[in-house]
Amino acid sequence: MITEINQHSQLSQACWRTIGVWGNQLPRCSLLDNVTHCRNCDVFKQAAETLQMSYSNETLQIVSEQLPVGDCAALLFRMGEQWFGILPNTVHVVAPLSKIHSLPRQDRAYIRGIVAINGEIHSCLALEKLFGLALSNKDNSTNTVNVYKRQLLVNFCRWRFVFLVDELKDIYRFFKSDIAEISTQFNDQSRALLSGEVTCEMLPNQSFYYLDNTAIEQWLELALT
Repeated sequence: MITEINQHSQLSQACWRTIGVWGNQLPRCSLLDNVTHCRNCDVFKQAAETLQMSYSNETLQIVSEQLPVGDCAALLFRMGEQWFGILPNTVHVVAPLSKIHSLPRQDRAYIRGIVAINGEIHSCLALEKLFGLALSNKDNSTNTVNVYKRQLLVNFCRWRFVFLVDELKDIYRFFKSDIAEISTQFNDQSRALLSGEVTCEMLPNQSFYYLDNTAIEQWLELALT
């Protein structure tokens, strides 16, 4: 802790604080002739790395003390009125809504079209239809409760696609033994894509349905090839 205090004290008296970020004051820092701005200077970069490392270590300690126990994890999202969970490392990108372009002569109900995320084109699937659900008709422009639709870019083995969710929650940790049989009246096809149902403290009086990655990969093989 003493070392961290000394580091912060040194940073508070650093050259860019006394000379000025742009170096307009006199005497002017001689390094600015080559680097133009403090952010391009190795002294500035090294100080930033030192500060970041200090906060990172402190954050890791806090997280390790507060991290819930469990041998499973799920990123929670809502489609319609139902909550689902997906393995966090399956999700590649969480993106705001963007325009979905329909495909000509495409009659498969589960394919919405194509969408661009981070400059790359991906297929957009209507995942909610696999469970007999419908997404909310409300768009983000009419939102008044800070609940926003999102697009998730996910990886299932060799398959990468985008699907829409009405709400994104957080990562929830739980034990494998917490996964129970599904109580909702999903059809057989929908049930086959789920590992089970999990009661969740983050969702008062509700539970979520845990997606089965292997089953979804198999469905994609059959449906999209």
